[in-house]
Amino acid sequence: MLQASDAEQLKFTARNRRCLLTRNRDDFIRLTVQFFNEHLPHYGVLIIPNTIPGDQFSRIADALAGYARIHPGGMQSYTIKLI
Repeated sequence: MLQASDAEQLKFTARNRRCLLTRNRDDFIRLTVQFFNEHLPHYGVLIIPNTIPGDQFSRIADALAGYARIHPGGMQSYTIKLI
């Protein structure tokens, strides 16, 4: 999905009943509002903060694991959270 648009990425994750993990905060906030208004399926967006460098995969994984521990039931539809 490297060449897919942001909307295509979000639709793909929704088809697979998954949340999306991204750094692209502003675009995915806008898309979440659009998906909500158009009644499109959405399983949440987790935002990686800029304070975690993109090449620090273990820190990203630790943040994801921490989020999963706190939210064992997953995310509610149309939720956007900073991890």
